[in-house]
Amino acid sequence: MFFTFEEVVRLSEYVARMPRHVSEELRGWRWSEPPLLHSSPVYLSFSDVTYGVCPTGRDVYLRRVAKVKPSQLPPEVEVGYLIHAVYSGAVVAARMLSLAGLQTGHDFLDSMRARFEEFIQGLYTSRQWSLTYDEVLKTAWPVWDHASVVFGGALERGRAKRLQGDSLASYVVPFHVEFPVEGYRIGLTQGYIDALLPPVIPVEIKVGAPAHWHRVELAAYALALEAVFNTPVDFGLLVYVQPSPFQYFHIVVPIGDGLRLEFIEARDRKARLVESGTDPGKAEKCSKQCPFYYYCEVAGAGRVGGAPLLPQRGFRLAEKRQEGGGGASPGGQHRSGGAGGGDKRQGPSQGG
Repeated sequence: MFFTFEEVVRLSEYVARMPRHVSEELRGWRWSEPPLLHSSPVYLSFSDVTYGVCPTGRDVYLRRVAKVKPSQLPPEVEVGYLIHAVYSGAVVAARMLSLAGLQTGHDFLDSMRARFEEFIQGLYTSRQWSLTYDEVLKTAWPVWDHASVVFGGALERGRAKRLQGDSLASYVVPFHVEFPVEGYRIGLTQGYIDALLPPVIPVEIKVGAPAHWHRVELAAYALALEAVFNTPVDFGLLVYVQPSPFQYFHIVVPIGDGLRLEFIEARDRKARLVESGTDPGKAEKCSKQCPFYYYCEVAGAGRVGGAPLLPQRGFRLAEKRQEGGGGASPGGQHRSGGAGGGDKRQGPSQGG
């Protein structure tokens, strides 16, 4: 979850030995040709396209066409948002402290823990929560504390190698969080990957059980990265977090033809849905992880009413990303999952 330099090296060696099967026409740099070519005037977000909790796509219709705002976020989504915020905040704090010239891992631990209270107070006052402040603390602290220990140990090892300044910071935190990805080449707005490991391995953090759409989301990011950097992105990483008790594990996901085609189909289908302005109707069974669960199931059976709402052609839909968290294995030690079949995925966060 909080990847050390040694873990990044081991992971790179592992994926280098794995087989990969990606057709040339399904590479992101072929974005100007079918089947990847995007011909619709509608540009949706990564999460609009890949979030798979609503099989009919009504969540996209309600958000983008009917302009319905969720009245109540499911607890799982809120916890996922919290995990993501703490994850990013802890990584950023660790990088800054690595640049601050601290001499020992103990100094680093003390400084990280001192920053936690200020961070969590700012986060709690930045939005309205259904969680109490104590519940936010209880969920956030184990994640932040784990980051402090992992990065504190990395700082000691970096100091032993006589690293300083930016070299030391890059050793302590050898990856980027909330990495921006331009999606317009593949028909999406700008998105943000939870983490990007070198050389080019996208990482998504999810809170909750593994789902197939999590893998489709990785495929979307892989295609966008390929379109921008013209570099193959054959694998991604899904990190699953259980907040209480805090545990996590990760799975290496091959991003092959199947996942890439699933993304293309979902993108085109949901773009047509928005362009037509037609309500696809409720799913047979609504997931409580959907931000519109209360609207469709509780608030007047989710009736929009009136004629279909037609959006203007040529508009670009802005993205606001809130995605779910990742995880740790028992005892807070991460364990690597197997290669997996390359065909699963998640949407605007399970639990976040």
